[in-house]
Amino acid sequence: MGFPSSGGAILATLFATVVSARDLRLDGGAVGWDRNKWRVTTDRVMGGRSTGQVIFEDNGATMKFFGNLNVVGGGFAYVGRDIPRVNLSSYAGIVVEVETIAFSGDAPFGLDL
Repeated sequence: MGFPSSGGAILATLFATVVSARDLRLDGGAVGWDRNKWRVTTDRVMGGRSTGQVIFEDNGATMKFFGNLNVVGGGFAYVGRDIPRVNLSSYAGIVVEVETIAFSGDAPFGLDL
């Protein structure tokens, strides 16, 4: 039994918000995404049958991650990247913007930082 998540767009703009008026861009936003640093991993690494794909649209401003989850033999798919170590002690927090669209089925959607 599969749970389609086609169109489940991730629009996760990552910023560290500084106490002053300056922001530190980690990825995404008006500058766009560092496309070559993102990777898709699915349950196929352990024999599952889920799929996932990431594409960039709107001249790189939007990252979309979509695929199909199959809970027989695993049931996960994600997109991720490594963020270099950054001293964030002078920042007030991290801003993440995520939008999901056209999601169906009972499969959970999650965001891990």
